[in-house]
Parts: sequence; C-alpha cells; structure tokens
Amino acid sequence: MYNEMKMYWDDEKIQSKWDNLQRHFQCCGVMHLRTGYLDWDQQRNVNGSRHGVPDSCCLIETEDCGDKHSIFSDQHPQEKIFIHGCLAVIKEKFLRDISPVLFIFTACAVVLALITFLALVLAAAFSAAIARKKRQNTKEKNEKAPHKPETNINDGKYLDILDSAKLSSRFSTTRKDKYSPSSLP
Repeated sequence: MYNEMKMYWDDEKIQSKWDNLQRHFQCCGVMHLRTGYLDWDQQRNVNGSRHGVPDSCCLIETEDCGDKHSIFSDQHPQEKIFIHGCLAVIKEKFLRDISPVLFIFTACAVVLALITFLALVLAAAFSAAIARKKRQNTKEKNEKAPHKPETNINDGKYLDILDSAKLSSRFSTTRKDKYSPSSLP
C-alpha cells in the first residue's frame, strides 16, 4: 500500500482507488488509529516533492483542502481531516460489524448440527424399539398358538413316499388296476 501512496500524486487510477477508499471508510492513510494521516507525510511523489494529504481525507472535501503540508504539524487535525488509517478503520468495522454476525452464524450452525445428530439418534432408537416390539409380538403369538409337532423328513416316516422308484411303482400299479383291459367293460 505504501508503494501505491508514492504514486498517488502522479497516477490517476491509483488516485481514484485511494480517494474512493478514503471517502467510503472516512479514513486517511494506511495504519494506526488517530495517526494514520501521518503516512502521507512520509510519502514523496516521483520528483521528490512533498504534499499534504489528499482532498479525500478532508471532512469537508473542497479543492486543495488537504494539500497543505502544515496539516502534519497542526495541533487539532481531526477538525479538518480524517485522522484514522484505513486498515485500522476496516479492522474496527470488521470487529464491530462482521465478527458478531460470524459468531452468531457459527453458533446457529453448531446448534443445527446438534439437533440433527439428536434427531438421528432418536430415529435409530425409535426404529430399534419398533423392531423389538415386533419381535415380542411375534414371540407372544407363537406361545399362544397350539404347538404343532415338527416333522422331520429324515426320520424315515415319509422316506418311502419321497423315493421316486417306489412312487412310480405305486402309480403304475394303481393305474393298471383301474385301467387294465380286464377291468374295462
């Protein structure tokens, strides 16, 4: 920023940037509260001549209102110009205006995250309770229903039915008896 201050008096683009910044934030110079305007005293233009402060530093901006070198030795410069450095003003605005909003935003995000996590835990607990209740109801129904003995097909009782050779011989004998030519009229 100090390099641009040196070119302020010779470059219109840089002059426009500084003037807009100093008008918008009501500041003068770069650093420090109450003594920011003194940064302009340390800057000399390209040909080495010294100037006062830019007109955009003046409380009431008029032609050449700040271009007096005597402003740096004045006992009460705050009556004529903005005295705070622009970075100091921007920092104060950040701390005063933006920082609380960021804190509130962060706090709201944390609260929402906690609420979401709590909702997730409660949903999982509710789902587990439903599943537990369902298993309990199924168990109670099974206990109230009459008990049917389990049949095991491997106990040999139904083995002969499942044997395909015996099944086909039964079928063929049954068929012969019913439809044999001797039984037909």
